[in-house]
Amino acid sequence: MFDTSRPGSVLSDEEHRSPLQVHLVLAALRCWWHIALPVGLLLASGAAVAVYYLTPATYTASAWLFIREMRPILVTNALQEDPRKFRFNQIELMKSRPVLSPIVSDPAVATTPELLEEPDPVNFLRNRLRIRTLGESDYYVIEFTSRSPEKAAMIVNKVADEYYSIYQRHESKITQETIAKLIDHQVNQQKHVENLRNRVEKLAKEVQGKADLGDATPSQRLGMASPMVELESQLLKAQLEQLTKSVELEVAMKLAQDTDYEPSEEEVEARVAALPEVLAMKAKIAEDKARAMAHRERLAPAPPSGNRAPTAAEAMLANMESQIAAAEAKLQQRLGELRVEMKAALEKFGRAKRQEEVERLQAEKQRIDLTVAFLQNRLGNKQQEQREVAGGAAQLEFAKAEYDMANKFLNMISERIMKMQTEIQAPERIQIFQYATTPTRPDEAVPYKKMGMVAMAALLAPFALAVGIEMLYRRVTSRQQIESLGTLAVVGEVTALPSRYKNRGSDQTSRERQLFEESIDGLRTYLSLVETMRGRKVLAVTSAISREGKTSLAAQLAVSIASATRRPTLLIDGDLRSPDLHRIFDVDRGPGLAEVLQGECTLQEAIETGLSETLHLLTAGHLAANPHHVVGCGKFEDLLEQLRGLYDHIVLDTPPILPASESLLMARAADAAVICVRRDYSRVDQVATAVSRLRATGVQTVGAVLNGIPPRSYAYRYGSYYYHSYRDRPDETATSEPA
Repeated sequence: MFDTSRPGSVLSDEEHRSPLQVHLVLAALRCWWHIALPVGLLLASGAAVAVYYLTPATYTASAWLFIREMRPILVTNALQEDPRKFRFNQIELMKSRPVLSPIVSDPAVATTPELLEEPDPVNFLRNRLRIRTLGESDYYVIEFTSRSPEKAAMIVNKVADEYYSIYQRHESKITQETIAKLIDHQVNQQKHVENLRNRVEKLAKEVQGKADLGDATPSQRLGMASPMVELESQLLKAQLEQLTKSVELEVAMKLAQDTDYEPSEEEVEARVAALPEVLAMKAKIAEDKARAMAHRERLAPAPPSGNRAPTAAEAMLANMESQIAAAEAKLQQRLGELRVEMKAALEKFGRAKRQEEVERLQAEKQRIDLTVAFLQNRLGNKQQEQREVAGGAAQLEFAKAEYDMANKFLNMISERIMKMQTEIQAPERIQIFQYATTPTRPDEAVPYKKMGMVAMAALLAPFALAVGIEMLYRRVTSRQQIESLGTLAVVGEVTALPSRYKNRGSDQTSRERQLFEESIDGLRTYLSLVETMRGRKVLAVTSAISREGKTSLAAQLAVSIASATRRPTLLIDGDLRSPDLHRIFDVDRGPGLAEVLQGECTLQEAIETGLSETLHLLTAGHLAANPHHVVGCGKFEDLLEQLRGLYDHIVLDTPPILPASESLLMARAADAAVICVRRDYSRVDQVATAVSRLRATGVQTVGAVLNGIPPRSYAYRYGSYYYHSYRDRPDETATSEPA
């Protein structure tokens, strides 16, 4: 019902800014599918054809590498490492600038179509290069896709060769330097062992008169417990690890201090050429050259005269060329400065990366140093305990123990060197298994996936536009939208009137007509029983704008009231500007309401009584003045008061509220009013404005009637109970049949 407790605008700001809802999408599909679908199909077909002809064929070349996660072992794994980390390192190395920069600098590679279009070809190649493993195997595949099959194969093979070369140089250099450092420590350890041996022999001669380095270990000769022996073993292993890590750290520090890591000229040039400053300067020079060339073409051929003074246009051209020459000289100077800066920056970056490796090794060495110091401290404490028990006689045995540990450490170093030298001869860890061949077939003969995606987007574009239109217009699609306004109740729903072009004898048309009549009768029954309509004779049927079905609703409602009550019922066509009731009932337009209000005829002359005994019609007539002048001044109210004494029920078809304001005068003169809302046509904001105007003028609004409901939706919502009348059956039997 009409709620007078809510002041202000009918729709709140939140309701006006409601987000995309499902009913908007459904309304767009219902209202626009007959336009959006053929347009979408046409766009989809055109888009698919355009993609087919405009998408260039691409070719993918693949090279295979065999990379063992675990290093091949002949004797033992002398160079321990994390296999998982090694795998990731190799993938990053293949896509690194040291590998890719020399490749993009190759003139044969630089002409690749994709690289020509990129300001930073190295970064582009890094992003487009695909490196993957085949399942859990040790096979790696390097792939690159290009519009040129020859270039794709060339790039993949060059990446494989460059990566293999860099890896071999790097691994060989590190291994050889590590072995060389270990040999240096071996020599020093040999000297240390020889000094300890001489010291033991000297002490032995002093104590026993002869040197004795028997087979028994010092721990056994001193009767040390097994924990002492275990400590010696742990200490020897830790010291060997400490030595190995020290060697690795020395190698890394040497590499960090080495000057043989300067970036290549190609990499420096590529980096400088991609700088925004350089690109802007080159673009400005190119623009000036194009302008100078255009100016030169516009110049007329000069006459052959050596003493002729240059014209103003020629002087301008000379000035432009001098400015271009100055700009090019400035560019070359700036390029020289940027090369120096870029080279320094790349060198700094290289040093930083190597310094990170040095810091990592230093942290690991510190950890090992702490372990060695801890073990030495424990072993020293144990030995001190033994000295206190054995007294001074144990000096020789402890010297022998020190010699024995040093000798063992020397043997461990020698063994490590031997293993590393042996493992160098092991099978190669990385092999180029198969080079890429030039692909002969494109990746896709027909780009079905791209065509499908573009066609689908084109197909949905008209529907998306339709949804946007619905969001803009916000048409009424359900009774919930009307009731959500909070000021208007829906008193009835009326189905769409069956089309006159349908087969009148078909069962479907008969059922649709029955549903329409049932919806009208349901509205009439509700209005006759509702409390607010008791004692009220004049019902105005209005709408926000035209073509919302108010005239059809008023006519059918009047017919239903007259047929059901068998009481005098009058239908008034109050739409003086654009009347329709005379066409519906096929009668003359005038004389009618306009003539009566203008005093040109009597009421009895204007009312059409030939329709039926209970239903009479007052047409609109012919308007000869402003409708406000005709309806105003109390003339219409007086006329309705006169008609109330002649008819039990009066249905008034008013003009639409928003374009014809005289409808407010007519609705106010009536006892009550219902506002007609057409599904998928009426706009929510227009309905809200019309209701607001009715409320402001004091019109008693019963509610809204939502018409234009599809028969199937009405039957699904309210159910159906069809019947066959005697007019619908050839044998004229009246048999009821539920649907």
